[in-house]
Amino acid sequence: MTDYMHRDLGLSVSDSSSLFAILGLGCAFGAIFVGMLTRLFGTHMSLFISYVLGLSAIAMVLIFDSIIIVASSSFLIGMSFFGAAALSSIRTLEIVGLSRHAHFWGFMALGWGLGIGGGSYAMSVLLSLGFNYIDLFKAAQVIIILSLGLILFSWWRYSDVEDFDAIKK
Repeated sequence: MTDYMHRDLGLSVSDSSSLFAILGLGCAFGAIFVGMLTRLFGTHMSLFISYVLGLSAIAMVLIFDSIIIVASSSFLIGMSFFGAAALSSIRTLEIVGLSRHAHFWGFMALGWGLGIGGGSYAMSVLLSLGFNYIDLFKAAQVIIILSLGLILFSWWRYSDVEDFDAIKK
């Protein structure tokens, strides 16, 4: 992303790198924000709000090229990332119970790691083949939006499940 900011938006390397600091601030603010949301709405709705924040932030970057939009979406993505990571674990615990939580959370973390690794590898291969960075960046964002949309659909589909055994029907 720093390369995108530097080459295509014309920012200096130091300014584009500082956007990652904004991402970190978003994560720190997300820790406070998620705690407040959970107390107000519960983990179920807080996880939904966290995913919607991530979707809207990625959509903002796809539509607009303004640096202010990119900086604010970086902050929102940081908030969404922390919220999704923390609340997914809590929600998994609520659904599957304490005895199966570590097993399911391990699979979720493995899937996340494989997704990050596979996506990074695919992007580097495509860049080395001469594809345009901007087109790949926007294509990756579309894939992320589709993935988060699938997560939101599954959240809606299984939103009333309080027992894991009920999912097996």
